[in-house]
Order: sequence, then structure tokens, then C-alpha cells
Amino acid sequence: MLCERTVNKGNDTYMALFDEKGRHIALPYHTRGTVARLLDGSLFATRDHKYYALEKIPDRHDFSPQADPEDTRPKPKPVRPKMPANHPLSFQKQKLFKENDALMKSLAPYYKSPKETEYS
Repeated sequence: MLCERTVNKGNDTYMALFDEKGRHIALPYHTRGTVARLLDGSLFATRDHKYYALEKIPDRHDFSPQADPEDTRPKPKPVRPKMPANHPLSFQKQKLFKENDALMKSLAPYYKSPKETEYS
């Protein structure tokens, strides 16, 4: 099967072009060529009587082909210690402070005197 295709932005993000020596080739933007699918399912592209093999580029690698898989294993994150309930920045203490703060603001009109400072 043959079909006419246009190269987008130099090389396709899903398919890579390789020449007869196995080198990766990037064609100029808007280069037109013919793509052929053979009976065995392999893809080839032609342009100006030159033939290129098309290979699918994998979306992602789990790890670099040059690295050992053991080295790339994710390291476990350290467990953060839970904050004790009596700590000043704990959720319970903050909730208690907000309740006391609301109470003190509601009682502010009763504490207005020259000797007392206003709670705000």
C-alpha cells in the first residue's frame, strides 16, 4: 500500500527515518514523500529516489537502555513523622485556637474599658 505524506517540523514524533547505513535522518519541514507498507508490515519512505526505513519511536522508556534496571528503581520516600496532638501547629491546636479566637472576638464589646486593650 502506498500513500503520500508530508513531514511535519523536520521529523515525525512517532516514526524515525533511517537510511541504508542505519543513520537517523531528519528531513526538512514540509518535505513530501511516499510511504509504503510491505506485506510483512514494515514501513518504508521514499524521497528523490532514496529509500528510508521507518521505525516507530516508543513513547517512553522505563529506564535508559544504557543504565541497569536496579540503579533506576525508585527509592522509597522517607516516612514523615506525625505531629503529636499537643504540638502548637497540630490541626487540633489550630482548630482550638480558631474557636477561642471567635469567642474572644464575640466578647470584645464587654471588655471595652480604658484600662483594657481591645481584642481584635
